[in-house]
Amino acid sequence: MIISYSIHPIPFILPPMVALRKTHLYYVAAVCLLLVSVVLRFWDLPGNSLWYDEAVVSFNSRGSLGEVIENTRDKNSSPILYPLVLYAVQKR
Repeated sequence: MIISYSIHPIPFILPPMVALRKTHLYYVAAVCLLLVSVVLRFWDLPGNSLWYDEAVVSFNSRGSLGEVIENTRDKNSSPILYPLVLYAVQKR
């Protein structure tokens, strides 16, 4: 025996003033989210930071010249000139 229930939702229509306040709330929330994201983006922009690939190249360019070439060939996908220039600058 199969019993099926059908539920017909009753349409709920908000009064115009409540709908306007709800829309206004979404705009305020969007603007607040935008302001928070801008503050977080520009918080420490001029500060020193390294991305992952820059940190890997910096780490690989330490050591002897042979180690730099070997590390670049084995562990890095960047062209060989950049780690060599970085090696020369660090050794100066």
